[in-house]
Amino acid sequence: MRQSAILFSGAIVQRLFRSMSRLGGSLYKKSILPVVVICLCSCASFNSNAAVFSEKAHVSRSIEEWTARWEILTKGVDITRGKTESPKLEFYALRINLADVKIVMNDAENTDGTILSTKVSTFARKYACLAAINAGPFDPVSAKEYETRKIIGIFVNHGVAFSPPSPLYGAIVFWKNGDAAILNQAEIKNEDHFDLAVGGFRILLKDGLIPESIRQRKARHPRTAVALNGNGSVLFMLVIDGRQYSSIGASEAESAEILQKLGAQDALNLDGGGSSSLVVNKNGSIRLINKPVHRFLPGFERAVATCIGVVAEDGPASNESLKRN
Repeated sequence: MRQSAILFSGAIVQRLFRSMSRLGGSLYKKSILPVVVICLCSCASFNSNAAVFSEKAHVSRSIEEWTARWEILTKGVDITRGKTESPKLEFYALRINLADVKIVMNDAENTDGTILSTKVSTFARKYACLAAINAGPFDPVSAKEYETRKIIGIFVNHGVAFSPPSPLYGAIVFWKNGDAAILNQAEIKNEDHFDLAVGGFRILLKDGLIPESIRQRKARHPRTAVALNGNGSVLFMLVIDGRQYSSIGASEAESAEILQKLGAQDALNLDGGGSSSLVVNKNGSIRLINKPVHRFLPGFERAVATCIGVVAEDGPASNESLKRN
């Protein structure tokens, strides 16, 4: 697909060049043509990243009518893509058997609640992730990497607490024995006994139900969320695009409804907006598969504070092993 897109773009450029040459406009050749080439090649590259998987999004009229169609990435990790007409949404979700993978988060150097910023794609390459998403809220917002970010809420990595709990919000936590849970940060009294933990915003699902306070929140934004099944053995990751014609963004309740459809019992809203990013390792290449919008620029990754990655024992699946169910 990428090759055909580039060939198509090249044919357009050649025709433009011949037209400009007939006009004798050296200024057009020197200034406008390079811009055209860059734009067309960028579009071709962006579209190739969007077409990572063998199956197109299953379009449904509503969230209620949508059903996940899972594709295998590797043992214990499946992916699905969704598209609804009302509301107009596009989203991706991962289903992860925690017994088959390792969950990783990015390292922090200081325990003062700060961390160096990173794009999710950079994080995924550094930690050899099969897939990765952005995680907790932070300040300030920027696209620049390796800047200092203030972590908002709990952050624990390798059993070391780098940032304390924020009692207003929830968190996802992982113990060293492999157990996982979504908790209110106000309940956390000793963060040192976690192996991994990262704070988010509000809890979207509790015991399979959407809290009434979540149903009252109507604002639409791009969303990133995590969730667990009833016994905490399966992790779900959800990224919903927004702020664009093809996907207007979801309310917190709509995010919760999608997670219910996936089979989640407990769910947490993570940092969203321009931070919402999902990358996947496809045949050794890290690809951004959703369309984040940072500073009104579609497909432009924001440099975030914390990330959650999935490292698979068997590595990424090949095209030949990709299956649907």
